[in-house]
Amino acid sequence: MLKETSKKYEQTIIMITHNRGIAQTADRVLQVSVFDRIMGNTKYGLIGIQLDSNATEETIAEIRSLENDDIIITDQRGSNKQNNATYLAVRIVCYGFLATVGIISLTA
Repeated sequence: MLKETSKKYEQTIIMITHNRGIAQTADRVLQVSVFDRIMGNTKYGLIGIQLDSNATEETIAEIRSLENDDIIITDQRGSNKQNNATYLAVRIVCYGFLATVGIISLTA
């Protein structure tokens, strides 16, 4: 399913796992020693999946179905929306301040 999602959305999926069954589905496999040299000797696995705004709840449910005791899925969509809203609010305040300074400068 991850390969299908990767091809459908033209995304690269990087997976770090000690599960040989999952590793066999990968296009490329690095040895743990290579990973440890790159990342340091930490004991975690991480899969990063970025979907576009057209992703359906069915796709997300399929990804969530992979969750078990060894795999934890987190959905960042809510925090991403909040971050985007905060960024927009900061831009509005900054540009509003600059516009106010500009108007004061012109009238002075």
